Amino acid sequence: MPTTEPEAPRKKQAVLIASGDLRLPANRQCWPAQRDMEKKLVAAIRKVGWTVRRAHPYKKEERHGFIASQKEGMDIFRTIHPDSPLIVAESAWQFSHHVLPGMMTHRGPILTVANWSGQWPGLVGMLNLNGSMTKAGVDYSTLWSKNFTDSFFRRKLGRWLQTGKVSHDTSHVRSLETLELPDASAELGASLADAFKTRKAIMGVFDEGCMGMFNAIIPDHLLNPTGLFKERLSQSALWAEMGKGVGRIFEPAPLLDSTTFDQCSSKPAPASEGGTFAHFSCPEKSGLADQGVAETWGVGKRFLLFLTSRKKRPNFRLQYPITLAAIGAIHQSHPILERRQSTTQLA
Repeated sequence: MPTTEPEAPRKKQAVLIASGDLRLPANRQCWPAQRDMEKKLVAAIRKVGWTVRRAHPYKKEERHGFIASQKEGMDIFRTIHPDSPLIVAESAWQFSHHVLPGMMTHRGPILTVANWSGQWPGLVGMLNLNGSMTKAGVDYSTLWSKNFTDSFFRRKLGRWLQTGKVSHDTSHVRSLETLELPDASAELGASLADAFKTRKAIMGVFDEGCMGMFNAIIPDHLLNPTGLFKERLSQSALWAEMGKGVGRIFEPAPLLDSTTFDQCSSKPAPASEGGTFAHFSCPEKSGLADQGVAETWGVGKRFLLFLTSRKKRPNFRLQYPITLAAIGAIHQSHPILERRQSTTQLA
């Protein structure tokens, strides 16, 4: 495989990248906020005598400048010298696996930077990337700001540019070993843990690593000793099974702005182009209602999943497949879970 040696790091120059969403419309919608954020960030960096080289251009045909796939991220990192000071700027939700391969072999200092906004989720996107790097053992520093002119941000930024590291006050964090539970709670927790280890349970997992969340994947060798074992489920298999009579497909319609919720803002926005949104139902008279009512959603053909549990069991509203992994396998009818009779909603 032919390779080209990347440009050697220049003195007082940082390389900037921006990981984005996998969905084109989301990247387009978030790009104006990202562009404005980068402009303010670069101005702050230049004010202390440094320059910035953006490692990838604005893509005119796609109308955004985000890294939008793992392959694209790998190609871009081949052009970045591994010793360069690297800044990852985020004003949008991002899929961490777009850039994680390159971050794992990068030797230079890494700084993740996010906006502080109630509309554009750069902060949560950055925290997802931070969690993924922490899990992967990648050393990094992190900063955030509303307008990138405040003294806190500028002071910390200057320190990172000088030393390659920045730390934060963690005096509010306490060791878990110092936490003392009430006796009743400790006994209940121990009994539940023993029950899981003895009886064991299956955790249904849809789309492990959904939305690029490498940090959300629990390694099997760490999970299994607790008594939980994964059953990795296929969305395409669910689609096929629903077509066999578990449910019936009706009202096919184009996937429009109003039919899906975009991660980039609090307003409805398109999730993918050319996809189809289909509803599933199980008519009560058919006797299939006990098996649940599902609407599935995934990448490409976004599926919204609703799981209606059987009578006298909790109702769980699942907006993302990853939520199923978080609550475990409700259909396994675990005796511990059956004790809960109230209706619960997970958003």
